[in-house]
Amino acid sequence: MILNAVAMIICAGGAAMLVPAAYSLLKAPDEAWIFWSPGVIVLSVGAVLYYPTRGRPRSYVSRQSMFLMVVACWLGVVLVGTLPLMLSGRMGPVDAFFNSMAGFTTTGAATVTPEELSLALLLWRSLSQWIGGIGIIVLFVAIAPQAGFGATQLYTAARRGLGRAVGNAELLTYLGVILASTLLITADLSVSDHRDSLATAFREALFQSASLITGTAFSTTDWSAWPPFSVALLVLIMAVGGCAGSTAGGMKAIRVYLLSRNAAQEMFRLVHPRAVTPLVLGDRLLPERIRAGVLGFFFVYVATVAVGTLLIALHQVPVGQAFGSVFSCVNITGAFPGAAGTPQFYADLPATAKTMLAILMLLGRLELFTVLVLLSPAFWRA
Repeated sequence: MILNAVAMIICAGGAAMLVPAAYSLLKAPDEAWIFWSPGVIVLSVGAVLYYPTRGRPRSYVSRQSMFLMVVACWLGVVLVGTLPLMLSGRMGPVDAFFNSMAGFTTTGAATVTPEELSLALLLWRSLSQWIGGIGIIVLFVAIAPQAGFGATQLYTAARRGLGRAVGNAELLTYLGVILASTLLITADLSVSDHRDSLATAFREALFQSASLITGTAFSTTDWSAWPPFSVALLVLIMAVGGCAGSTAGGMKAIRVYLLSRNAAQEMFRLVHPRAVTPLVLGDRLLPERIRAGVLGFFFVYVATVAVGTLLIALHQVPVGQAFGSVFSCVNITGAFPGAAGTPQFYADLPATAKTMLAILMLLGRLELFTVLVLLSPAFWRA
């Protein structure tokens, strides 16, 4: 079943290569083979894997199979995406893997500037981001019925059923973070005389706040040159991220909301130790496993950033840049003030550091637990 799902995914990746292949025939015929050759080969391999592994839809699929399917499909399409980058001769296997992972996870990090790539390769990079952001979800909806379970169950392997608890509280938290960030940065830019008018300061503050909280990471200005308070605030909202179920990165607004509610309840319990304070979202009483899940996720999130920073720092990378690269990869924004996050920074990293950051992108894209659970002995025993 897992091989069948991977076969469909890599077939889709091979088919997607035919788009830049056709484009390169018009613009750069000599480069067309770097898309045609791997595209045809991947389609053939996918077909060979698909037909023998077809089977009747199953009435029950274990959670272990769902986790394996999600991770295997992502790794499969990322590995397929490295082929044109390697065949172009512009990067080696590690750089190709890093750039392919950055594309499909929609992180946007790169070891090369756009000017260093041909138009066909830029088109392929754009397609990989579209497939990672939208196409993968569509493909999983198609895969789920083949496996005999609904798409909702498959998404539960990533984003732990929190999507079902989403209500107006998350939306208000999400919009509130954007509004607060915009107003505070507008005031900071105005007081610091970084902008000529209040309207310009407000527009740039709103754009950068919305861009970074959604993981889009577009910029209309060099926000890393803004006052330290504004830069720090933008870095913090990267960690918040979008709403549950979205393709944005970060911890997600619903988790931030529930963490704040839990912290308020703990302070209340210090004053009233016998009080019963259930976790409520809107008009719903949430089970304690949701509270435990959110706290567990927060710990793993912090631990991942901390351990990742230490591992990158082992490569003689300054602490600030090590943290910035790990933070941007885990939150799949690809942006960070200063040197960290620039193509030159990633290009100069050792191969092992690039591989680690690529794995962190996958962890951030699949929200940590989906990948980390595969490292648990209990997972394989079950």
